[in-house]
Amino acid sequence: MPEKLAQQMRRLPAERVWFSVDGLPAPHFDVVATRLGLRPLGEDWVEVNAHRAQRFLVALLRAGLAYGEPRMPEAEAERAADAFVRSCGTEGTRFATNASDVPGGRWFAWSSATDQTFDAGVAILGPTSSACYWVADED
Repeated sequence: MPEKLAQQMRRLPAERVWFSVDGLPAPHFDVVATRLGLRPLGEDWVEVNAHRAQRFLVALLRAGLAYGEPRMPEAEAERAADAFVRSCGTEGTRFATNASDVPGGRWFAWSSATDQTFDAGVAILGPTSSACYWVADED
């Protein structure tokens, strides 16, 4: 993943951001989450395809979870999300989020991995690496 895009994702103006692209594979999404200090979600992980993971990330990058305030222009969010989703390869890669909806949707509901009021993110399991991007906000 290009460092400039990684820096943009790390600097997102949120209450807290967790970011990792790790050269170590992981056997389960909980392993990726706990490496960053997030709570394991167990059966609450929602496995999604690459396209859905990218759409989820774009939503996280574009607007705040609590109030929907703009955070990143759409074109930048698209580039960052695309690079992050591809960061662990494309063959045999699995993706999961903590919600079946996309953030910002009318009925957004999630399983929390933090003690913050709102949190959402994507975990990636690749054949030779893993990654996780998580954002938390307060109201």
